[in-house]
Amino acid sequence: MGTEHFSWRELRWHAANRDWRRAKLITAGVDVGSSASKAVILADGELLAYSILWSGADNRDSARKALEAALNDTGMSPEDIRYIVGTGCGEADVSGAKRTVSEIACHAKGADYCFGHSQRTVLALGGRGCVVIHCNEEGKVTAFLTNASEPGYCRENPCNACGAAQGRGMEVVADYLNVPIKDIGAISLKATDK
Repeated sequence: MGTEHFSWRELRWHAANRDWRRAKLITAGVDVGSSASKAVILADGELLAYSILWSGADNRDSARKALEAALNDTGMSPEDIRYIVGTGCGEADVSGAKRTVSEIACHAKGADYCFGHSQRTVLALGGRGCVVIHCNEEGKVTAFLTNASEPGYCRENPCNACGAAQGRGMEVVADYLNVPIKDIGAISLKATDK
């Protein structure tokens, strides 16, 4: 069971019944994307908390806010985290990161973690880009194809009219339908040809 906070600007969740103080290793991943910044905290490899926030103009500030939001209500501070990995277009700006990993590799490993070793194809729909990833049975990338716009161009232009804005387009549709973006995936799986 977990505790969730949701608003149109922020989604936070933490495992209400898990005592992180008993964990041997606390780790975190922070993804500073062009549209959203995310943080996930693991206790001995098990999900403890996460957050999703709109990214701001300052990548370092966006990373800090995402991590703080994930830590919110857990009783934990950033100093309790032993190892932090940064990813996304702002990966170099994740304060305290011991390592950076490409977002493509992270998507593949995340799909393997969530859906198991039979997962071979991953479609990652971002705010300003889309990538199709092929991975092996260990969740390692074997090939990928992306249509992402150059980050410098997208920083000044919202890209709402171009082909790279798939994720933003999904958010707009969710807003028009008055459906939380977090529910779109589950709703889409119920679709039929009829």
